[in-house]
Amino acid sequence: MTSKMENKRRKVQGAPPQKIFIIEDCERRQNKDGQPFGIAHALASSTNFSEVHCLIIQDSLMEKIKNENFYLITIYQFLDDGTIRLTKETKLLETGRPMINQEVIRRWRDPLAIRVSEVETKNKGDRVSVKGTIIKVTSILETEKSKRRLIELEDDKLIQIKLWGQKSNLNPLEGETVLFKCLVVDIYRNTFSLNSTSLTSYQVVQDDEAIQGVVEAASFEDEGNTIFIQELMLRVPADVMDTIFPLGSFVEGTNIEGKRAGSTLKSVTRVTTPEQNP
Repeated sequence: MTSKMENKRRKVQGAPPQKIFIIEDCERRQNKDGQPFGIAHALASSTNFSEVHCLIIQDSLMEKIKNENFYLITIYQFLDDGTIRLTKETKLLETGRPMINQEVIRRWRDPLAIRVSEVETKNKGDRVSVKGTIIKVTSILETEKSKRRLIELEDDKLIQIKLWGQKSNLNPLEGETVLFKCLVVDIYRNTFSLNSTSLTSYQVVQDDEAIQGVVEAASFEDEGNTIFIQELMLRVPADVMDTIFPLGSFVEGTNIEGKRAGSTLKSVTRVTTPEQNP
C-alpha cells in the first residue's frame, strides 16, 4: 500500500519549471542534526506572483540566491502547503523580470501594526508588526545550533518575541515603548508568540503620558516593583522606585508626578511626601 508521504512526494517531484522572485535575504539555519540550510521567501509564477511562498534551500544553493532576483527553477519539490524546496538536484537559472504584484511585497516586508491581543486572530506564519512596552529583555542565549534573545512585550496583553541569529543583536531597553516591524506569528500548544524574520527591526516610540497623583499601594518584589495610582497598576524600574520610596517601604500619602509608557512608570519629576505637604 502506498503511504501518504509517498503520495505527497510523488505529487511534488514532478513539479513543472517555474519562475520565482526572491523578496528577502536568505537566512542560514541548522536542522536537528546540525546540517545548514537556508530559508527565504519568494513570489512564484505558479500562483501568478500574488502569493508568498516559503523557500527551503539546500546548503550549496544559499550563496546563489539573491534578494530582488528572478530565477527559473527546475527539479525542485513543491509541497502541499505551498513551500518550495530547492535540493542539490535543483537547477537555478537567472531569467527576465515579469510583472509582479508590488502590493503583495509591500505587505510582506512592512505589515501593518496591530495590538498584541490581535495576534491571536492571526494564523501561524502570518507577518505582523506590533507596538508595546518592553517588559523584559534576556541576554543572548546561545547553543551549538542556535542563538536567540527573548523579549516580553506588553500592550493590552503580554507576548514573547524571539529574536534569532543575527537579529538577537537587537537589544531594546526595558521600559521603552517600541514598534517591532516584520515579525512572524508562531503557535505552540495553543500559545502565541512572535519570531524574528530577516527583515525584523524596531524603533523607539516617543509617546509617554504624564501621570500625577497619590500612590495608593506599592509592592517591593525581587522580580519587579509595582505601584497602584489613578486606577492603574504600573511596573516601576528599581531606580525609579528608589526615588519614590528611598527607604524601601510604602509611605502613605506619597504624591508623584512623572511619565509612563503603557503600563510602565518610566520616570518621576516630583515626589511629595505627607511631611512635605503644608
